[in-house]
Amino acid sequence: MVSNIKVLKDNSNNIEVKEEKYIEPYPRKLICEGCQSELEYDEFDLVMGEYGCMYVDCPICGEHNMLVDNEKSITLTVDNIEFPVHFHHVSVETGAKERCNTEEIRNELRRAITYFRENKEETDWYTWSGNLFVFVRRWSGDENYEVVVSKDFYNMEIDFEDKDYERKRDESK
Repeated sequence: MVSNIKVLKDNSNNIEVKEEKYIEPYPRKLICEGCQSELEYDEFDLVMGEYGCMYVDCPICGEHNMLVDNEKSITLTVDNIEFPVHFHHVSVETGAKERCNTEEIRNELRRAITYFRENKEETDWYTWSGNLFVFVRRWSGDENYEVVVSKDFYNMEIDFEDKDYERKRDESK
């Protein structure tokens, strides 16, 4: 049987074929995550925000709509982070559940101390829920626990760089 397939471009010798990413022209459309309204936005409507992502704020409900794959979003590094622009603000005002109270703090401290008693080599423990952030450090030399509680906090993430990955040493040397 004879094939009728035509080879338009032979890439068999290319080690890596890079695909051009299509960048949609402005204005663009999105569905608001808060009120489900269909919005049309232009490039000047973009706002840099948490995690280095671009956002569009909904004029109806105020929802901060994250555009993760926008070409203007950046990868955060130690050298380009800006506070508070790139940080996620966790508070009741930004929609977090009120959890910072005496009973919740006591419950989290019990969890931390139980964790330390079961994991003798560990020195740090933390958790957050709603607007409550709890960090506990075990100081074995002083025989006490340092407890940090925050009712309102900011967090962000930056990617590892190559030098941050552990490399196994060549044991044959």
